[in-house]
Amino acid sequence: MSLDKKTIDDFFNQIDKHYKAPELSYTDVIAIMIKDKLKSEKNLKVGSVQWDLHSEKGYYLSSNKTINVEYSGKEYEIIIKEK
Repeated sequence: MSLDKKTIDDFFNQIDKHYKAPELSYTDVIAIMIKDKLKSEKNLKVGSVQWDLHSEKGYYLSSNKTINVEYSGKEYEIIIKEK
């Protein structure tokens, strides 16, 4: 079976109509700034910025962001959220 460009474009256009990605919020910017600053510190293990997604289905729950950090064997969780 061969798919032409029009069929593929139609397929992705239908997906776009039903599954829009969330727009970035300022929590994304803040989380990236915090993460970048923490990464410049010695002796810190800094995890990636985690989105607040449904644990099983993976859909977007909120604009909250989480960064996990380890220092001297202790773990910390930084949460950035809108009021």
